[in-house]
This record gives sequence, C-alpha cells and structure tokens, in this order.
Amino acid sequence: MKKLMSLTLLAMLVVFQFVSVIPANASDASGDFVRDVRMKTQQGNLVDENSPPVDAKEAVTLVYTWGNLANTTPEKDITLNIPNTLKVEKQQIDLVSLTKEHYGSVTVNPDKQEINIRIDKEIPSFETGTFEILAKLNNEKKQDEMLVTLNTGKNSEQVRVSMKAQTKLTTLKSAITTNILTSVELTDINGKTFTEENRPSVDSAARIAFEWALPDALNVKAGDTYSFQLPEIFTLYSKVTGTLGDYGTFVAEMDGTVTMTFNENVELDSNVAGTLQFNTGFNVNKKDTPTTQTVNFPVAEQDGYELHFVPKNGAAVTKSGAANQTYSPDGVNWTVRVNGKENLLRNAVLKDTLPAGLTLDADSIEVYRLNVFMDGSAQLDGLADATEYTVVSGAGRTLEIQFADGNSTAYEVRYKTAIEDVTKTSFKNAAEFTNNDVKATTSATIAIKRGDHLKKRGTFDPKTERVKWTVSYNFDGKTVAQQDAILHDLFDNEHQLVDESIVVRHVTVDKDGKAIIGAIVPTTDYQVTPTSTATQNGFDLQFTDGISTAYEVTYETKLSDTTANPTTVTNNVETPNTPKESATVSVDSQNITKRLVDSDYSTKTMNWAQQINTNQYSLDNAVIRDTFASGGLTLLPETLKLIDQDDSNKTLIEGTDYSITSDTNGFVITLLNDYAVDMTHTLNLTYSTHFQFEDIKSGTAIKNDTRLEWGATDEKRTSTDTTDTDLDYYTQKNGFKLGTYNAQSKEITWTIGFNYNLLTINEPILKDAIPSNQSLLPDTIEVHKMKLGKEAYNYSDGGIVDPANYTLDTSNNTVRVAFNEPITEAYYITFKTSIADKLVVPTYLNAATLYDGTTAQTTVTGFVNIPSGGSYVNKTGVQNGDNINWEVTINAGQSTIANAKITDTPQSNQILLSDTIKLYNTKIQKNGAITQGQQLVPDKDYTLTIHTDGETGNQSFEIAFTDTIHSAYILKYDTYIDAGDKETVRNNVKLTGDNLTNEQTSTSSDVIVRFSEGSGGASAERGTLTIRKIDHKTTKSLQGAEFGLYNKDGTVLLRTSTTNESGDITFPTIRYGDYLVKELTAPTGYFKSDSSESGITFKMDQKEALLIVENDQFVGEATLTKTETGTTNRLAGAIFDLVQGDQIIQTGLTTDENGEIKVIDLTPGDYAFIETSAPTGYQLDPTPHTFTITEKQTEPAQVTAENNLILGTLIITKQDTTTKQPLSGATFELQDTNGNTIQSDLTTDFEGKITITDLPLGDYNLIETTAPTDYQLDSTPIPVTITKATTTENIHYQTVDNTLIKGSVTLTKLDSENPEITLQGATFDLQDNEGNTIATNLTTDTTGQIIITDLLPGDYTFTETSAPTGYQLDPTPILFTIEKSQTEPLHLEVTNTKTKTPDPIPDNPTTPDIPTNPTTPSNPTPTNPIPSSEPNTPTIPTQLEPETPTTVPTPLQITASTLPTNKPVASKTKPTTPESNLPETGDNNPSLPIWLGTTLIITALYLSRRKK
Repeated sequence: MKKLMSLTLLAMLVVFQFVSVIPANASDASGDFVRDVRMKTQQGNLVDENSPPVDAKEAVTLVYTWGNLANTTPEKDITLNIPNTLKVEKQQIDLVSLTKEHYGSVTVNPDKQEINIRIDKEIPSFETGTFEILAKLNNEKKQDEMLVTLNTGKNSEQVRVSMKAQTKLTTLKSAITTNILTSVELTDINGKTFTEENRPSVDSAARIAFEWALPDALNVKAGDTYSFQLPEIFTLYSKVTGTLGDYGTFVAEMDGTVTMTFNENVELDSNVAGTLQFNTGFNVNKKDTPTTQTVNFPVAEQDGYELHFVPKNGAAVTKSGAANQTYSPDGVNWTVRVNGKENLLRNAVLKDTLPAGLTLDADSIEVYRLNVFMDGSAQLDGLADATEYTVVSGAGRTLEIQFADGNSTAYEVRYKTAIEDVTKTSFKNAAEFTNNDVKATTSATIAIKRGDHLKKRGTFDPKTERVKWTVSYNFDGKTVAQQDAILHDLFDNEHQLVDESIVVRHVTVDKDGKAIIGAIVPTTDYQVTPTSTATQNGFDLQFTDGISTAYEVTYETKLSDTTANPTTVTNNVETPNTPKESATVSVDSQNITKRLVDSDYSTKTMNWAQQINTNQYSLDNAVIRDTFASGGLTLLPETLKLIDQDDSNKTLIEGTDYSITSDTNGFVITLLNDYAVDMTHTLNLTYSTHFQFEDIKSGTAIKNDTRLEWGATDEKRTSTDTTDTDLDYYTQKNGFKLGTYNAQSKEITWTIGFNYNLLTINEPILKDAIPSNQSLLPDTIEVHKMKLGKEAYNYSDGGIVDPANYTLDTSNNTVRVAFNEPITEAYYITFKTSIADKLVVPTYLNAATLYDGTTAQTTVTGFVNIPSGGSYVNKTGVQNGDNINWEVTINAGQSTIANAKITDTPQSNQILLSDTIKLYNTKIQKNGAITQGQQLVPDKDYTLTIHTDGETGNQSFEIAFTDTIHSAYILKYDTYIDAGDKETVRNNVKLTGDNLTNEQTSTSSDVIVRFSEGSGGASAERGTLTIRKIDHKTTKSLQGAEFGLYNKDGTVLLRTSTTNESGDITFPTIRYGDYLVKELTAPTGYFKSDSSESGITFKMDQKEALLIVENDQFVGEATLTKTETGTTNRLAGAIFDLVQGDQIIQTGLTTDENGEIKVIDLTPGDYAFIETSAPTGYQLDPTPHTFTITEKQTEPAQVTAENNLILGTLIITKQDTTTKQPLSGATFELQDTNGNTIQSDLTTDFEGKITITDLPLGDYNLIETTAPTDYQLDSTPIPVTITKATTTENIHYQTVDNTLIKGSVTLTKLDSENPEITLQGATFDLQDNEGNTIATNLTTDTTGQIIITDLLPGDYTFTETSAPTGYQLDPTPILFTIEKSQTEPLHLEVTNTKTKTPDPIPDNPTTPDIPTNPTTPSNPTPTNPIPSSEPNTPTIPTQLEPETPTTVPTPLQITASTLPTNKPVASKTKPTTPESNLPETGDNNPSLPIWLGTTLIITALYLSRRKK
C-alpha cells in the first residue's frame, strides 16, 4: 500500500511539473484585442443607415481599432470572421501602433473569409492602433439594402447599408433601337482638332459634339428614349444632365451611359435634329497605356479618331552609362534616349562628343525603337530599320546620328567606349538632340573605381612590442618605369627595422576591387638600401625592372631603446609622382585593463574587474593604483580578490603576495615576494564599491582610473585605463515623476518616486503644488514603499505605508506628505488629478520637491500629453458625385465650454443641403480615440439657424448647444457643388464659447472638385449664340463675366450665364429674332463698358452667331517667388499670410510647384507677405516681404523670398548583437563619401548613443574605430544619408551591433604515469554551464588533443565518455572558463590510468574473512602525486567562483590538430562538491582490494553451493 501511495504521489508531481508550465488560454485577451470596426467609403465617409447609397462596384474600407487594457502577449494568433456579404482579396498588412511601433502582421484569407492577426512581440497596455482591409459589397441579388455583420472577435454589430441602383442598358418599351447619332466631332476644349501639332496630354480636357436626327419615319413619341455608351477613354467626373432644347432631356451617368428622353414636341415638328455636347477629360492613367489610342464612337459610317497623346514625363533627350565592370573597368557602355515626347521629327540629329580619355567603338552602335507609355516610361520595340537613321560620324570621339523626317518615333541609341586614360576617376558625357531647330541637352557622369597607387597601414603587437607595416603599391595598375619603381620608407629613429622582415608579394585585384595576395617576389627582383637622417630611420626599395602590376610590401620595426616609452610611431612612404602616404600607429602597450562588470541599483553597488599584465611582460616592483577620480565610490574591502590566472587561478594572499592601502580616493596594491620580481603572469583583480551619486565631485558620471607601474625607479614604465559610467536619471534626480491620462474619466494618475538613492533624510517632506488647470482628488493619495530592482529604472511595490507614519495635507490643491521619523528607504506616492470642467490643453506639467526640513533635496518634473488636447474643431470634406460630404469633429480634447456655438460658412460655389445636417455625440476610449455615437435631437440638444443672402446667394449656419458641453461631437452635412471642374471648394468652421479666448477655434477645409459638363439642343429654325469676353488690350479671353439674355425690350430675363475659362458663353437653341444682351457682372478686376451695361442689341438669324464684348483691366495682383537660399531652386509648400497694415487679408497662401504664390483682386495700398509655415525641410523666415499696389497698377507686383535648409542630426545607437543591450565606449569616425574625416573620437555614452548635430544634407560613412570593451571591432563603413527634413527637426537614426570576442580551448590527454605519452582515442562530451550538450564524441587525435574554437565567454565542462584503449575511464567532469577578451587558447591536460589485469584466482581459493564494519578513508592520500611543473606551486582552490552563464553558439569549430604550447598548463576544473575527493592519476585506489575481496567471496559462495 505504501509503495502504491508513493508511486501515486510521484506521478502527481510529474503531472504538476508539466501542467504548471502550460500557458493560460488567451482567448479572452484575444477577444478583447480588436475593440471596434467601422466601414467607410474610399472617400473616408462612415457607412451606416444614415449614409448615402453605396455603389457595389466601388470598394469600401473596414477600419479595425485594436488595443488591450492589459499587455498582449504573442501566445496565439487571433482570427476574425469576414461576413459573406463582403468580398475580399488576399492582403497582408503590418500591425503598427499609433506610435509607429511594429508588433506583427494581419493576413486576409479570401478562401476562408478570415482575418488572421499574428502578434510577434508583447504589446504594452498603452499601445493602440488601426489597420484597414479593402472589400466590396457582395450585392449579387441587386438588393436595395444590405445587412452587413461586422465582427471584432468578442462582439459583432450589424450595419444596414443602402445600395445605389445599378445602371442597366435595358431595352425599354419606348427605347429607340435605330442609331439616331449622325456625326461626332472630337476637339480640344477650344474646338481645335487634335493633330500631331495639337496633341492631347494626359490631363487635357476634351469636347465631344454629337449631331443627332429623328427622321419622321421613326415615329418617335413622347417618353421614347435612346441610349448609347461613351468610349471608355473618357471620364465623366459627375453625373451630367441637360435639355435637348424644346424636345426633351438627357442624362449621362458617371459610367458613360447616355440616355436621351424625348417629350411631346417631337410629335409636333418634322425632321427634328439637334446637338449633344460634353466637356470632359481623358481616362488614360492606367499603367503601360500606349500614347497612341483609337477612339471609336457609336456613330454610323464614321471612322474613329486616332489620338497621339503627349506622355506626362517624356523628355527630349536622356542619357545614362555604366562601367563594363565594377572595379578597374576598361570600357563604358552608354545609352541615349531621344524624342521621349514622340514629337514629329524634322531635321532631327543626335550629337555626342566623348570626353578625352574615351574612344568610340564604332561597331557597337545600335539604334532601337521605343514604345512610349502615358507616364513617360518606355520599353524596347526591336532594332530600328536602317532607313530610319544614318550614322553620320562614328569614329574617334564623335558620334552623330541623323534621323529620318516624317515620323514621331522615340529611339534608344546604345554604344560602347574604350577607356584610354586609366588615370581618370570619372567621365562626364554630354549629348545634344536637335529636332525642328529646337535643341535639348543632357549629360551623364560615370564614376570609375580604381585602386590607390600608394597606401600604408600598420598594426602593433603588444606582446612582441613590434609594429608590422604594410605598403600597398600600384593597386591602380599603372605602368611604372624602372627608375620610378622605388619606395622611400622612413620612420622615427626611436624604432629600427627588424632584420630580414621585409617581404614583397604579388597582388591581384579582382573586378570587385578585392586584393588577392599571391606569391612572394624573389629578392633578386628588388634591392633594399637602408637609409637614415638625423631624426628618422628607413630604407629604399628599388625594383630592378619596370612594373605594371600590384605589390604588397610588409616589414616590422621595433624599439631601438627598450626603456623608451613612446605612445605612437609615424611611418611615411613615398614614390615618384605620387603624394606621400603616412600611417600613425599607437604603440601604447595597454598592459592593464579595467571595466565595470555590472551595477546593482538595489544595493547601490558596482562590481569592477581589472586584468593586470595582459601582455605578460616581465614586471619588477609592480604597483596597481586605483583612483576614484570622480568621487562617489567607496571600496568594499571584503570583496577584493586578486587571482593569478596563469597559476591555476590561484588566489593571492594579502600580506604574502601583495599589500594594500586604501582611503576615500581609492586604493594601492603592491606586489610582494615572488610576485615582486620577474612577474610574467596575468593577474585578475575583482572588487566591489558602494556608489553614492551625491558624493560625485562634478558632473553625472562615475569615473574610475587604474594605473600599473613597474620597473626600476629610473626606468619606470606605466600603463593606464579608465572607465566613465553615467548613472540613470532616477539616481541623478534621486527620484522621478510619471503621469498617465484616462480620456474617459478625464483624470491624470501621477506617480512620484523619491529617495531613490536611499539617503538618510531626517525631516522628510514631499510637496507637490498642483497647477490651477488640474484639481487634486485627495481620496486617491497613496504612499508606498519602493522595492528597488537591480537594474536601472526598475522598481516594484514594497507595500502601502501606514498613514500613522506620516502627516498628509491636501489644502490649497497641494499634496504635502511629512514623515514622522527619518527615512533611509525609497518611497513612491500615487494620486490623481482631474481636468474635468476645464479647458483641456495639449500638455500638463507637474513638479514635486523633496525636502529635509526646510532644505530642498531634489525636484522632479513629470508631464502628460493629452490626446487631441487643445483641439476644438477639425474639418474634412470628400466629393461624392454632385455633392461634398463634410465632417466636423468638435471639441476632440473634451474641454468644458459654456454657450458653445458652431458657425459654418460654405464658400459661395456650393449650396447647403439643410436636410443633411446631423449632429452626433461620441464614444471616447481611454486612449482618447473617438468614434461616432447617437444622433442628437434638434431643438432639444441644439438649435440650428441657417442664413442665406438673397442677393449673393452666400450661406452659413449656426449650431448652438443647449447645455454646456464637456465631450466631443461629430457634425455631418452635405453641400451641392455649384462649381466648375478643378475648382476649389472651401468651407470654414468656427467654435465659440464663453470661456474660449485666445485658443485656436477655427479651421477650414478645401476640396478640388472634378466635373464633366454637357449641353444639348434641337431646332426648327434655331441657332446658337456664343458671347466671347476679351481683354481690350490683349484680346485675352476673360472668365467670370456674367451676362443676361433679354427679350428685345429688355423687360424679360430669358437666360443668364458666366463666361468659362475660354471666355465663352454658349446659349444654344435660340429662336431667330431680336434680343438684348446685358453684362450683369464684369470679370474680377475689370469694368463694364457703357454699352454692355445698358445693353447690346443683336439679331439672331444664323445657326452660329458670335458676339464679342471687350473690357479694360485693373491689375491688382502680386506674385511671390520662393527659392532656396543661395540657389535658384524653387520651393513649393511655403505658407504665407497676406497682410495690409494690421489686418490679415488672406491666410494659408501656399507656394505651388514653381515656388510661386499669385494673389489677385487687390485694391490699391501697401501689403506684405509673412511666412507662417516653411516648406518641408527648410527653416521658417518670418521677415515681412512688402510690396505696393498703385492706383494704376498694370503689371503684377513681384516679390522674392528665400529659405535656409534644416541641417541634420544623426543619433547612433551601439548595442550587443544578441542581447540588444546598449554599449558604451565605442568610438566612431564620420567621413564624407571621399573619405575625408568630418568628426572623430565620437564615443557612445551609457545609453550606447552618440548624437551628431548640424550635418549638411548628403551621404556619409560611419566608421567604428574602437569597439566597446570585450567586443570585436567592425570597421566596415556604414553608409548614412542625411535627407531633407520632413518635420521641424531633421533627426536620423542608425543602430550598430557588436559581437563579443570569442575564445578557444585545447584539451590534451596524457598517460598518468608518463606525461610524455599522449593518448589518442579518448572521447568527450562538451556541455555549457546549464548542462546543455554543445558537442559529443569529441575524440583526441594522434597527439592526444582536442581543439575547440569560437566559444563565447562562459563556463563549460568536458566529460569523458570513452577512455583510450587499455586505459580506465575517468568520468570526472573537467570544468573550465572562457574569459572575456581571451587572446590565447586555454590549455587543459587530463590523464588516464592504465587498466590493471587482476592476479589469477587459485584452484582452491580460501574464503576470506568479511569485515563486519568496513570503513572508507575520508581523505585518501595519493601515493604518487603529480610533480609540479614550476617550483613552489600553490595548492589549487577546492571551489572556484561561480560565473554568469553564457549561451554558447553552435556549431563549434573543432579540429584535431596539435597546438604548440610553451609550457604545460593545469586544468581549470571545478570539483562537484568541496567534500568529495576523486582519485587522480597515480593515486592508490582503496576500492581495488574491496572489489577483489568481494569477488573472492562471491566466487567461494558459488563454488560451495555447487558442491552441495
């Protein structure tokens, strides 16, 4: 029973171990992740039961809002269903928050009608965002209304959508099936036919004029219709309606369907005929649309129109080129494209004169036809026929090609050139194309990459104290005569050339510029002659023959006087006709290094490590001086440990091996006895200090210096190192203040941390005076103990403090906490403030001060940004056919406003649709996100007042809220567009209230509308009157003149209209007779003539009549031109105000793509342009730019203004490749693209950052010159580009990774009795410090060795799994450590004992007496101890210090080759327990007699039983 219970408990424990690590189901969190979904049109309008009908052919957008109240972890994907009422395509979108942080991806699966959300990393609770999915409504049943279910995972919402009726070309009962269109004319907007001389462009307007006729034989009745389709090449921007004179109406839908409907008049007249005209644009913006298009109209017996469009970005000539290989090319391939606009060719010639150094390859010339597309792009269309061009010149350096007249083809010319001058690094080639006497030029510059003729570099070996120099010579492949093939090399006379160290090698430079080092050049091919001057030593190296290939010369120098202690050595090399090359190498031995291992902010301690005698020099009288240079540090003596890493990590003994003295400024260690003379070992010093920020002498950094001194007094040598460590902000301020905002409650939660540095404060008082724009909520105050974490900026709750331990005062909107007793711990206080019932501003600041009595100790400041804080009105508008849908967000920041009133003023070119005005309340998320709520009730929640000016037609409306508002609202309404194509429609809105004073409470929104126009007519003796308005002096057409057509007495107004952009008004279907025309309104800036104002009489007696009316102009205009300072570059996007005196006349004036602002309709007076917003990337210039409009102004006033570019800031972040932790101490150099140093000695701070400011725009290279301690140097140039700023700051970020320096280990297996015998065939497993197996079956080679390289720093263990043949297995774990910055392999020696054959058993063995209580000796003494390799070898410590585990990357580099060693090195192992004593090679094994005795006893018992 007991056994059964034990087994049951064991099974439960095993199950619990597995169950406890199973993650909790994340379905609840997933369901809450997507908080909202809305459906919008492509114009951004919300789709709901109140929105206009939706066209099933147009896409809609599903906008999903995501974000959790709690952190979201990447435990599982989130799946949302897409309703079958929506059709989607496969899509993939990044999951990006509002803070631009990337958290995962969103995939749309149309096969499963699903959305899959994959979260790659944890999302903090404060993060939120949106993603959008494109879809179409699946209205296959042609329903008038659809019900769409929108799913968020946890909730769903049904949206009722009204559907737009589908246009059908159905044959009605009264449909006319005979084609009544008799002719069509396609022209430009001015009525001019499209030809090669008058080609349409992509943005051109077109006029389509149809003629139609109703023969009496058709017997057309009232209500009969005729429908046709406009060609797809045309775009109708809006629905077009009009009359067919007195005979009916027509409608043209946006899809190009035209329907003519006739009335009863067609039954009264005979042979009725008429016209139908459309002014519209072309639809040719699709990708890869050819420039030649055929337009076929539904008109019988009439050919289509061939249109040849001018491409949008076509160029007369372009040129490009490329070297035929990347490095050291011998030729350049050129491409020239001509006639990119496809103009008609007349006397067209391409001329290309090559620069010096290039020669044309006449056989390489090829001419291709090009297919040009609407966007100006082109593709090859095969080789051109020889009849299309003639190569006039194609030799030497001149290329000339003449193209045949008469066609409009674009061509591409290709040819090759050979490089004759190898000294040039670039070639600039210009081409000229002339067509019809119009010249166009272009050029291209090709960079040629070649090697340097002479370069020099050097490296210092601190162990040998020698410098190895390398000279790269003739890498550019020049041909050098023998007398010039000489190198003059000089260095300072403190150094001398190492004998026989000069080596010359052949070098091959491949096409990518990589140098391939070849064979050694025989010494017979050159001669070396030593040289010297008064201050320099050196040599001349003279080649015996001329050279034309690359060479590498290497040699070494050493100190002439070994007692000298120079810090650098400079070496110069020269060769004829080449600038001198110099290289300077640091020869500082750096024989001591120091680093901060880590910091513990909870205990305020820092752990330090030093390595002494890293170069293993012979040291006499060595002294280590450690100085706390900045103050703020206190040595913890009990933590100091000095270890000899070359003597089995022996711990040195104070008083025997060293002495130490210390004070507040640091400590001094003096090596004694054996370590005082000829000490060649490397020592490791570790110790800890307490840090106190308040004790730092100056600045914010902890500075710790070390200095190693050795040698005789008169020949003393030194080596130094230093560390600078910046402490975290919490430590610097002895506290912190943080704040978060809840938009639903309008409350800010403040957290104040204080006494972070654990100071003793005798009379602690914390005081926080809350600004007047916040109200303290006293009941929310809590005082907590702060439990500090080890890392910076890390803390947790240590429990609420008993209120009896402090006094709380909240009077005068102030938090005052006074502790009853002194404190030595850290605390934090939380409380809330409310901003309800106030105007909400964008940012709230709050400061708290910690006092000791009346003395202020520190002040911490916190701030909170409020979503939409200070935002009162925001307006958007989107064209929807003939209407504009306007949306105004009111009071998004949720200010409290009494007597709030919205005033909205549409521009006069739109008509308010009053029945569409609707006001909604909103739903506010905690993060401030706003969604539309319920519709408010007019005359209850608000009052609406509409104003209309009967004379001008101008409109505005006011919405006055009934009650004081505290939240956000959304206003929606529509206006009907009464504007022309491409006209700007503006709408202004303003919010007023009793407590709104200086806040920005007004805004405006502009919409550029697109329209198509149409007109029609019919007649029985009718004509068309065109009134044309022109300038009296220039005959320029004038737009905007309003005319009225009256009867002949002028008593009845028949029609009114305004001249278009061509200055024309067309009154069609005018019956013959006498009329009077009056000019009602002159064009802006013009005066009506006496005759046009009183009325001009004319007689209508022809089909087409033209009346020309002239005006004189007053030019009240000004043009501002904006350029970049010091250039002629025009700048778009600058915004100006136009002021006159103290009044602002116009705002928001923006420079166009030509950098110009043109203002008109100015009355005489003095004005000024004042810049309010600079172009993107430029600095604001607020200087007023004045000008004057005179009474008789006849030309526009010209004003110029300039802007300076915003310089760039580069922020570099250095981090660990694996952990991404910031790395300090890395130094960089910033160079331009030519290798010139811009800045050097740029060093990363404690956050791993470097900030470089005021960088001009352009390309740079960032080069790492010194890696952080323990990391590998990566000097690969990092390209950096400073581009034009897109905000008021121009900040660029660059992250650079470093990898830790790796080490290696060599294990040697030896015979325990004869260490001279190495053992092959022993196999081992290798594990890391966590027991993970890194490698298995590692077998010693013929030299008894296993070699492993590329190990990251950390602890490892070898375990023998198989002994060599004839030897006993030794399973004892062999521990060793790879130190950081290891420079030499770690050597381990392990022995095996030969297997001993037991003595034969006698025929009649005697049963031995079995001892009743055998005992095992606790500490067996080896009989054959291993002799020490060095005299006075100390005892190996029984337990080594544990070290931080380090993950070892795989695969390992393992070889079986023998590494040379200077002397045996003891194994660095760790025993499993301090008490256990495993036998070592040579020990007497006490278990062997016991084992033999036991065997004899068992054998005797067995034999005795057999006898029985």
